[in-house]
This record gives sequence, C-alpha cells and structure tokens, in this order.
Amino acid sequence: MNPNARPDEFDSFMADWFEQDSQVRPPEQLLEATLQRTARTRPLPTWRLPERWLHLDAIAIRRPAVPRGAYVLLILALLVVAFAAALVLGVGTHRLPSPLGLAANGRIAYIAGGQVYTASSTGTDVRQLTTGKVLKTAMAFSNDGTKLAYLSNGASSKIQAFLYNDLNVADADGSNARVLLSDVRGMSNPAWSPDGKFIAVSITPGALDEMVVVPVDGSAVTNLGSFGAGAWAPSWSPDGQRLAMIVNESVGSPHVWIVNRDGSNKQQISRGSYKDIGEAGAAAIWSPDGTLLLFGGGDQAAFSQQYIVGLDGAPERAVESKEGGGNGVWSPDGSRIAYLRPGDGNGPHVVIADRTGKELRVLPGQYAWNMPVWSPDGTRIAITDDRPGPQNADGTPVTVLLDAVGDGAPVIIPGVHVGGTDSAASSFSATWQRLAP
Repeated sequence: MNPNARPDEFDSFMADWFEQDSQVRPPEQLLEATLQRTARTRPLPTWRLPERWLHLDAIAIRRPAVPRGAYVLLILALLVVAFAAALVLGVGTHRLPSPLGLAANGRIAYIAGGQVYTASSTGTDVRQLTTGKVLKTAMAFSNDGTKLAYLSNGASSKIQAFLYNDLNVADADGSNARVLLSDVRGMSNPAWSPDGKFIAVSITPGALDEMVVVPVDGSAVTNLGSFGAGAWAPSWSPDGQRLAMIVNESVGSPHVWIVNRDGSNKQQISRGSYKDIGEAGAAAIWSPDGTLLLFGGGDQAAFSQQYIVGLDGAPERAVESKEGGGNGVWSPDGSRIAYLRPGDGNGPHVVIADRTGKELRVLPGQYAWNMPVWSPDGTRIAITDDRPGPQNADGTPVTVLLDAVGDGAPVIIPGVHVGGTDSAASSFSATWQRLAP
C-alpha cells in the first residue's frame, strides 16, 4: 500500500482486503431476510420500554456505601417496633392454661391468721388478699387460674366458727370479691368445675347434707337434693359432667358415689365397709383422665388407708402402705399420687407413690394432717406444718414447699399469728394457681 495514499483510498483498500481474506462470510441475502422478519414483529408497548419509567441517568447512579453499623441499627429499630406492636395488640389479652394436666406454676394461696395470703411459686413476694375480723378458709383457685373462691365466717356463726359460711369468689389477686351464697350452714370446701363456671358445695340447711351447684355468674343455684342420710364433699370429674361425693345411705354406712351434674344417674363406687371415708378436702379425687378415684377410708378399728377404684364396678384396691395413709391427691399428669402416712407422733410424712399405688419415695419432715397440694408443673408439693422447726413444737403454722422430684431444700412460707384464728385453718394446705406454659 502507498504510504502517501489519501484516507479514502486507505478505507477502500481495507474493505477489499477483508472481503478477499475473510474465512467466514454471512449468508447471501441475510440483510434482506432480517429486514423482512423485523417488519412483521410487533414493537413493544411504550409502557414496557425502560426509558419511559426509569431515567437512564438513574441507572448510572452508583449505590452509596452504607456502614455495617447502620444495618444493625435498622434491624434493632425494626425489632423494637415489632415488640411495641405486640405489646399494643396484647393489651387486654391473657393466655389461659388448659383446665387439666401440667401447667406453669402461678401464685400460692394459703390461710394465715384467718386471712387469705398469696406468695410467688418460690415462696417470696407475700401479699395479703383479705382483711377484717371475719375469718376466711377453704380457698381454691379455678382451674384456669383467673378466680379464687373461699369461705368466710357467716353472720350466724356466733358459737362455733364456720358453723355458717359465706361462699365468696374474687379475681385471682383478691379484687372484685362478691358473695355467691350467704350465711349457709355446714358448707363444704368449694369445688370448681373444670370450665370455671360453677362451684359445687354441700350444705346442711336441715337435718341432712345436700348438694348444690352454684353458677359463678350469680344465676340460679341448682340443688341436687339429699342422698339417703346425706351427701357431702363433692369433687368434679375432669369432663365436668359428674360429681363424686360421700353418700350415707344409712347412718354409719358411708360410700363414694358419683352422680351426673343434674342429680341423675346415681352410682355407688366404693364396695368396702368403712367407719369413716373421704379426704380432708373432698370426698374423692379424680385422676386427670377421669378413669379412677382416689379416696381414704377407715375400717371398724379406725385404721385409715388410701384406695384407688375405677368406674367399672370392680372393688377398690389399697395403696401399698402398711402404716395406712390419708389425704391423697393425684399429680397433675396423673402419673403419681401424694398422700400422708402416720409418723411417730410429731405428724405424718408425705409419701409419693406411682399410679398403681407402689411407694416411690418419702419426703423429709413431718407435717399437719392437711391435704397436700401439687404444684401445677408436678415438681413440688405444698403442705401445712403446724409444728414448724426442728423441735416440732407447737407454733404459728407455716406453709412448706417440698421438692417432689429432687433433693432441693424445703422452702418455708411464714405464717401469721393472730389470736383466736386456729379454727380458720383450711383442710387444704394451699391452692396453687395454674398458668399457661
């Protein structure tokens, strides 16, 4: 090529050279075919062209660098907002536990100095719920943990404390207390229905004990009537459809019976012959699955023993204990029972047995003949000690929390000494509030 050639001559030379030496050539008529095909293709709508909604200058903008700490702060801010929203939405709501089975431990209610007190599940944060000169006893939390029932000395109880009683119900913290039954003679411990809508008690308006079901909303009371020579100390079945009670068909012949909540379908459950029958707090205690009843009975020699009986008509079987026992209660999951076995004169021991009645362990200490109470989670037992201290000397009763599964030291909730209140001791050692897990 001539180095002095003009630019247009150079362009012509390069085109000729590529044409001659190129190894790959496009097919003939490629350009014409391409133009014909694109002429038949429909163009994109205007709204689908990026230039219509995103300025090209924006595409070229580089994202500024953000410090890592800014991301952490942003996440924390979002968590705070979410937590605040959860609090706002949760106002006025309260998760309730299932009425049966294991639950979380709430507060413990007990009687001290004739008044109702509560403490935390660890025995701390003691609060007095009731005041005044009127004595209180027989407190019981509803199964959902929202209400507390208790008896108070009725207006007619002038000669003997608690000969007449008021049945009271309040919120779990003692507020909004109201009277459901007023100045009723011979009232038993209140028994809550599993749904928390009713309380069953036995009363003695005349010569015989009668059974009544009291709606908590204040509506009409249902009287199930008398049974033979009287019926007392009811307890609800887990499904809330039946009641267990002690029925005296004739004087001196008590048995465990069950009856529908409307008073129909009466059935005798126990078969043995007993001089005395029933527990300190109720006639018999239902297993959580509703298939068995646990009760105490004494023969003609006044020997007390624990028995387990089904609903199939078979006779009851004794719990394994040569020394006898009383005041038995099922654990929340129904796998164990706790009962009191006679000691050496300083009070009974707390014994834990399995579902068949075989003894598993004896808890340390000796206590009062008050019914023990399981914690909702099944790990502790509350029991009254009317002779507190290592010397087992008479003194102000205290509530003791025992480790039911390990070797933890007992926790003592102090009592309150008020002269003349000994008669206000409850048959139950305490009542333990159930909370949602």
